[in-house]
Amino acid sequence: MKELHLSDLTAGDHAENALYSSRGELLIAENALITQNHLNALKRRNIELLYAKSPDDTDEIQVLLSKKFENLDPWDDMDSGDAGQLDEGFNLDDEPEGESGADDHPRGAIRPPVLKDIRPGKEGLEQLNNSTLSRSLDSEIDSGKVTDEPEGPRLREQATQISPADRTDDYKQDVSFSYSGALKEITAILTELAKGNIVDGGDLASIVERFVKIFVTDRNILLNISGIKHTDDYLFNHCLNVCLLSINIAASAGYSEKQIIEIGIGALVHDIGMLLVPESIRFQPGKLSTDDWFEVQKHPVLGLHLLEKIRRLPESVRFIPYQVHERENSRGYPKQRHGRLINRYAKIVQLADVFEAMSSPRSYRKAMLPFVCMQALLRMVKEHVISPDFIKAFISYTSLYPVGSLVMLNDYRIAKVIHANESSYTKPVVNILTAPRNNAFDKKELCELNLKLEPQMRVIKALPVDYVKGAGTMDGF
Repeated sequence: MKELHLSDLTAGDHAENALYSSRGELLIAENALITQNHLNALKRRNIELLYAKSPDDTDEIQVLLSKKFENLDPWDDMDSGDAGQLDEGFNLDDEPEGESGADDHPRGAIRPPVLKDIRPGKEGLEQLNNSTLSRSLDSEIDSGKVTDEPEGPRLREQATQISPADRTDDYKQDVSFSYSGALKEITAILTELAKGNIVDGGDLASIVERFVKIFVTDRNILLNISGIKHTDDYLFNHCLNVCLLSINIAASAGYSEKQIIEIGIGALVHDIGMLLVPESIRFQPGKLSTDDWFEVQKHPVLGLHLLEKIRRLPESVRFIPYQVHERENSRGYPKQRHGRLINRYAKIVQLADVFEAMSSPRSYRKAMLPFVCMQALLRMVKEHVISPDFIKAFISYTSLYPVGSLVMLNDYRIAKVIHANESSYTKPVVNILTAPRNNAFDKKELCELNLKLEPQMRVIKALPVDYVKGAGTMDGF
């Protein structure tokens, strides 16, 4: 697939190949005369990027989906229950988000007065789904006029890549402080919203802008720090990590800085409605009853009502918490909408949300290895659970062994993945952390290695992030 910008097309030329939208919709047929009417129509639809595909092209993502990865053993650190769940493709009743976990959400939420009349169970879900807010968003989506395609200058073209040798200890400490500071800020903001208080959307935008600035100067470091996990305040930590991942996915997919900031804000508030779900359900350690599951399914629309309390919130943000839990096969919630009726901003955050949830520990299971999470995402795409639209953008930026994760090489050295090699999904650039058959971190062993340029070297095992003794999140990065 070759990416073309609308400005690359000229009226009067013939299309050498068929031109498609990012959704796979045929826009201009092969050998067709490109007219000014074509160009005007694309502008009206806010389509800035087109994709040229010949009949003989093989979809790169399908090639990746067909791989078996026989030489790897990702299940060593997983129990049989987790492996079985992945094999089953995540049923709706056992979603990877872990929303019924005992440590998943903070206590002390207060339901705003406007929502006190919502009835329990299925009846209340139908009541919310028929609310003015919900029906209004559905109408906008159905109209096809919602702008969710990339438009404007692409942020990825501004982003640079820093070598570990150029990251000073002071710089890495500053980034770590930015993360911990943002976590405190988002905790305070979401808590105020849950109490029904008004907050300023500018505060949310400021958090995202801070990390977008870091991304532009050091695009891989956000992927690395998104591996930081706090089990004591899971929801807040989860929302911040989903934001960082969403920035990377959206940038890789060609979105502009303005759009990415809006997507990032949506990621920060994507699960805000869970703060209004009763504590007895939020902290339920076992499987939910049918009635309790209806209560969980209310949270996207409950979140919409909380967003009404945010001043200066971009209009596009509303679609993200509303549709982040919808699924391509119409088995999501709250409205069981399918592929083309799910906002693309929500699809970006959905991908980040599922990955981050799977890679985080829960009271009822261990964290899944990042490599296993990537395999699971590919499987979910293949089974039409999540959208294929952004999986390639995600993997090309982070590789099949996500940036920040640990791997064992075939000479038994342990390495940290520091950046991807685009379409060489199994051949990232790594930094060696240990000598062969040693799992203790030694700064003297640090050595950057591009596996794409070293054909004799390969990854033989994915490892837990805490596998190397004495190595922290920023070590080796």
